[in-house]
Amino acid sequence: MHFYETLFQAKNHRKCGNHSVKVNYNELGKKQELIFYHYKTPICFVYPRQKLFILTDRGYNTSSTHKAIGNYYRYFTSMNYKLVGLCIYGTYANRFKFN
Repeated sequence: MHFYETLFQAKNHRKCGNHSVKVNYNELGKKQELIFYHYKTPICFVYPRQKLFILTDRGYNTSSTHKAIGNYYRYFTSMNYKLVGLCIYGTYANRFKFN
């Protein structure tokens, strides 16, 4: 999970393998939103100031997308972020247990 930390600490767009992040700032120069991508699909939206995150597979019912979603879930909940939105579909979706 080292690359999740690398992406999370990024100051702007950063890529690690099949994952990347885009960082959006507010008018005060503070990180407002981080959008994490698996390949080119945005699957995780993070709001650091509120410690909230949203997960989605964007309709991509693949085991690799759902594995990435599960990893983002574990990473952000371990940092005491709260999951406030979840939208996943298909046969791979029911293999994860989200609280």
